[in-house]
Amino acid sequence: MLRWNDVSESTFYQEAHRISVLWLKGFVFTDTRIREAAITNVEDWREFSESCYLPVYKQGDWSTPNAENWGLQEYAKANPSTLSYANEILILSAYHSLLKKRIIIDGAHRAVALESNLGENFGEARIVECFGSQLHSIFPCDFNNMVVRAIKQAGSL
Repeated sequence: MLRWNDVSESTFYQEAHRISVLWLKGFVFTDTRIREAAITNVEDWREFSESCYLPVYKQGDWSTPNAENWGLQEYAKANPSTLSYANEILILSAYHSLLKKRIIIDGAHRAVALESNLGENFGEARIVECFGSQLHSIFPCDFNNMVVRAIKQAGSL
């Protein structure tokens, strides 16, 4: 089972220069917290990756109405990749606790390569993640269509 450890915001900000998606820099006035985990085996990776989405869209881009993010596992099957280096693998993610979905905000290529090449010699991946119920206000482009879909589904119940 994946073990998360709460860490300070400074841990996230030390790596934030890597973030390649649009984000509103700051967690003020939200319930956002920071945690990290070390993934050292395939089982923990699968637990993590099943809720992962990429900032890559099946049709259009984030501004396209109803655009749908590729799931990490689905994308890796359709577009396998390999790692060009084997140093520490760092992945930054944002987990929306109400949607129960996470976006890879840095390290999408590394995550796809890990997913594409799961094996006994897994190695190690370090995950630094911000999480909370208001991440759509911090990462509006990447959570926008997920929030709209969730509201539509809730309305059809």
